[in-house]
Amino acid sequence: MCTYLSKRGSVYCFRRSIPEHLRVMIGRQEFSKSLRTKDRAEAKQLIPQHVIASDRELASAQAAFDQMGGPVPSAADYQVIAAWRRREQAEWEHQQASEKFFEEKDAAKEARREARTSYRRRLEERLKLTTAELTPEEAAFKDVLADPTFDALIAKEQLAAYKGSLLTFARTRDFGALEGPFTASHAIPPVKAPAVALSALQDAYAVAYGMKPGVAKERRASLQGLI
Repeated sequence: MCTYLSKRGSVYCFRRSIPEHLRVMIGRQEFSKSLRTKDRAEAKQLIPQHVIASDRELASAQAAFDQMGGPVPSAADYQVIAAWRRREQAEWEHQQASEKFFEEKDAAKEARREARTSYRRRLEERLKLTTAELTPEEAAFKDVLADPTFDALIAKEQLAAYKGSLLTFARTRDFGALEGPFTASHAIPPVKAPAVALSALQDAYAVAYGMKPGVAKERRASLQGLI
C-alpha cells in the first residue's frame, strides 16, 4: 500500500495528517491535494513531490513552534485562533473584492473612453471653427464650455453627489451604491447624514477602497466647501 495515497471517487489524491500541535501553525488538520488522475501507477509517481513539499511546510511549522517555547495550544486556543484566521480571511476577501471592483470600473471607463475616440477627435476639429461656422447646437455647446460659471456649477454638483456617496457608504457599506461618486449621471440621492464628520467619512472611504493618497487628499480638501 502506498503511503499518503487516497481516493476520492475515482480520482486519486495525496492526503497526509498534520501533527496536532502543528495544526494551529499551518491552519488545517491535513494536507490534501487532488492528483488529477484515475491511474494508480501515475498517482504513485506524483506522491513524492507532495511529500517533499509537505515535509518542508511541517519543518517550517515545527521550527516556529519550537521558537514559541510554550505549551501545546488547548482546544479553546484553537477556536480563538480559528476565529482570528476567519476574520483575517474575510478582511482579505473584502480587500480583494474592493480592488477587483475598482479595477473593473477603471477598465470599463477606459473602454468607454476609447470607444469615443473618433467622436472626440471630430468634435475637437469642429470646435476649432467659429460659432458662425458651427451648427446652432455646436455653437451652444462651445458657448457653455467658454462660460466660466459652468465649471463651478459642475464641480458643485459633483461634490454634492460625492457627499451623497460617502453618506451612503457609511450607512450601508454597499459596493453597489458606489457607481462613480464624481459622475453626475450616477449621482446618489441625498440621504440624512449620520452624526459623524464628513471628513471622517472621506477618510474611511479612502482606506476601504484603496484610494491613492494624493487623490484622497485632493478630495478631502474639496469637501471643505460642503461642510
